[in-house]
Amino acid sequence: MIKDILVSLKVSTRESPAEKYAISMAAALEAHMAGITFAFDPIELMSPLSYMGGSLAEKELPDWRGEANATLDRFSEAAVRSAISPERLMLPADLTSIGDQFGRIARRFDLSVVARPEAEGAPVESVIVEGALFDSGRPVIVVPYIQTVPFKLGRVMICWDGSRPAVRAMADAMPLLALAESTEVVIVR
Repeated sequence: MIKDILVSLKVSTRESPAEKYAISMAAALEAHMAGITFAFDPIELMSPLSYMGGSLAEKELPDWRGEANATLDRFSEAAVRSAISPERLMLPADLTSIGDQFGRIARRFDLSVVARPEAEGAPVESVIVEGALFDSGRPVIVVPYIQTVPFKLGRVMICWDGSRPAVRAMADAMPLLALAESTEVVIVR
């Protein structure tokens, strides 16, 4: 049974497709939901060669914590509108550890929902997807950036090769497979 869902929130002024999808999924499954965002230290984002004085840095660099809080507020309001009591998580981060941090946190949830990056040059989203897939050891749904349809389990396909990872993936997916209208199995040898 999927009772705890973690969603990675992109710091933005609007809901991401992954956020909308995760909220609709939590509502459909009657699951607890946590949204996580990372607040970057602006000084750590600059290279050593681009040092700015303290007052100049305060004026020129974005307010990462304020933007992360605004993202969590927006997420909380959307979740409450869908009758979900959201959990808010904001962690300080740097680009070198964000994937590891997300992977470690995702281990405590039944499922993670992350956004597929819109472009090749989106390092934060790419690292979060990698952390979810390779460090969490838990099921992950990667939502395309063009996703518009809410969570729905109509027709589900299982690709089966009889391996240990396939058995594990199917066992993790059983709560969702039980809700699907139809399930097809494709055997690959």
